[in-house]
Amino acid sequence: MLAVIRQDQPVLTFLSYPNNPTGNCFDTEKIEEIIKASQGVVVVDEAYFPFSRKTFLPMLKKYDNLVILRTVSKLGLAAIRVGFLMGSRTFVGELNKVRLPYNFNSLSQILATFYLDHEQVFEDQLDRVRADREFLFSRLAGMKGIRPIRSDANFLFFCCDFDSYRIYDYLLDQGILVKNFPVLGDLRHCMRVTVGNPEENEEFLRALQEFIAKQGV
Repeated sequence: MLAVIRQDQPVLTFLSYPNNPTGNCFDTEKIEEIIKASQGVVVVDEAYFPFSRKTFLPMLKKYDNLVILRTVSKLGLAAIRVGFLMGSRTFVGELNKVRLPYNFNSLSQILATFYLDHEQVFEDQLDRVRADREFLFSRLAGMKGIRPIRSDANFLFFCCDFDSYRIYDYLLDQGILVKNFPVLGDLRHCMRVTVGNPEENEEFLRALQEFIAKQGV
């Protein structure tokens, strides 16, 4: 990636932190190398920060070409479509010149203050999601033929020793929707499941274990 950046000097480079769909955070030092090597803007999307608690925010004063994106979508407020950008004063000033004058409706602004006024309630919910994520990971890791990856987001990415199409269809028949990756290469037979409430997590685990049992494993 560094070789391509030095050769082509892209105007914009986007990085997800944590990454989607794997849920992992890339190495901090490697991302900083990318920022240093880039003459263009490097955008670090921290949409899943509430679950990772890892951020490049302290580096904003160090790098003028660093921009950070956040959103309230992953907190359970996706429908209001509220996000925000943080960057150098110069960059934000230039961006404001081309920003649409009514890019953010009044109702969404009012609803966004609901989060600010009840932040502790959301924090308590995030604590539960992180705890349930660890529970879900440990249960998946104990299943034969299932290989989950540690996650810093609100979902878990896992690979299967079975045909993921069959798992997907089996779960869907029971009203459980997960993300399947019907592609060749490294993502073949891999899936992503969102951390739900305890009842939803147990139902997913039950159905998945039931599928595995039917394979005679």
